[in-house]
Amino acid sequence: MGIMKRQDSTTGPWVLLPPNYASINAVVACSIVFTLLATIVVGLRISIRRSRTHLCAEDWLIVAALPFMYAEAVTALMAVYRGGVGYSTIEVFNADPNILTISLQCLFAMELIYAILITLIKLSVLAMYRSLFPTPLLRKGTDILGVAVILWWLAVVLVTFLQSRPLNALWDLRFFSTAVFLDKVGLFLGNAIPNIIIDVFILALPLYEVATLQMVLVKKTGVFMIFLFGGVTVVISGLRLQSGMSLLTDPTADVTHSAGSLWAWTVVETSMGIICACLPTVGGAIVGIIVRLITTPKATVRNESTSKRSGFKPIGTIGGGSGRAIHRPAFAKVKGDDSTGSFERLEDESGETSVTNLWPKGYQGERETTVSGRRISSEQSDDIPLSSITVKQEMCWSESKAASSP
Repeated sequence: MGIMKRQDSTTGPWVLLPPNYASINAVVACSIVFTLLATIVVGLRISIRRSRTHLCAEDWLIVAALPFMYAEAVTALMAVYRGGVGYSTIEVFNADPNILTISLQCLFAMELIYAILITLIKLSVLAMYRSLFPTPLLRKGTDILGVAVILWWLAVVLVTFLQSRPLNALWDLRFFSTAVFLDKVGLFLGNAIPNIIIDVFILALPLYEVATLQMVLVKKTGVFMIFLFGGVTVVISGLRLQSGMSLLTDPTADVTHSAGSLWAWTVVETSMGIICACLPTVGGAIVGIIVRLITTPKATVRNESTSKRSGFKPIGTIGGGSGRAIHRPAFAKVKGDDSTGSFERLEDESGETSVTNLWPKGYQGERETTVSGRRISSEQSDDIPLSSITVKQEMCWSESKAASSP
């Protein structure tokens, strides 16, 4: 790859290109805005998760990705302010040859940081899938894709260190003429194309399970949109691929003047990857709020109307108000009973009196309860309800004289 640009691709004098301020501003804006936005979304995710349960593996993986995202943003800003990105290479070299060295070193560091960051994001998403959908299909799919992600990371890191012999020829121009380089176009394609393919498979993996969720249509549509929004990262990866190929396939491309778009798309891709990884948690809470705003007013109006016609106040139930007014007579307190209220407290499993389990005073009964459901290992993740829980109770209730006495 050339480091300066000619008027003609074959002949003509070297041209000093004007500064590409649009490219400079794009790298700076993307590095600051998208990094800040991703940080806020991760903060919301952690806050929501801690309010419901403790943090799991998928949460710690996304938290571990934050330092690498900051390192990538700092490297991009350093490439602009210290490495001359956006300015003509000949101008940078004439001003100070060390500036070009810094630019090329930043490019090498970005390759390593990008590989680690993308790997952590993908593993976080796969761990979340295993927690939300503990089915054989998802477990096998996440296992396969997890191995593919780790192998991709190992390959990228290995090739990054082997792309030049000696390695410092990548940024030290004194070794440029005698060094041996691997094909940069092939290396870039070998990095970007498998990355996009893995993204597509990760995006498609949970769609069948989402389609089988038992929930209202509005909420299911919202969940679908949350998972499909991850397709934005695939589009951005494609734009990054196009930007990199246009730079690498042009033998007369100015490496510092034209590299701005590649830097910008790299920062945007990783930041959006973190944001999309947090959407099932943050977006799930937003969808829940929207669904309540849409459905709750109608249910409230219907219950209030029923209550006015019947003259009785509806009895609240777990999961929502009763749709029909019910009047139940209260049990009379037995004389001589010093317990609070008309119910006696039952003993819990440890033999102590429970403060929550109540039984009508004077009644005797035997009760057997069976609870069943599909969720096995996902008790820690309650972001998206997967299926209903079935509760079966068998009760035998007999009345003693104490209850019937005046």
